[in-house]
Amino acid sequence: RQRQMCIRDRAWPALAAYDKPFLTLFGEDDPITRDAEKHLIERIAGAAGQPHRTLGTCGHFCQEDQPDFLAQGVIAMARKAGHLG
Repeated sequence: RQRQMCIRDRAWPALAAYDKPFLTLFGEDDPITRDAEKHLIERIAGAAGQPHRTLGTCGHFCQEDQPDFLAQGVIAMARKAGHLG
């Protein structure tokens, strides 16, 4: 546990400096990562201004619970980043 915390603490500066588009799409019913998106959005430079979403009626496996909404979120970010017309 101590080693995991040390690795995580060392990772935050690199994550915070990441300035490429960074999108969070979390399930609102996810007991594992509940509210984690707030910390990512606040700390990671590339998260600013992205179309972040919390997916309703969705647990930890968004790709299984809400595949269409997950895909729409990824497509919206790709468009915003200029990768899709």
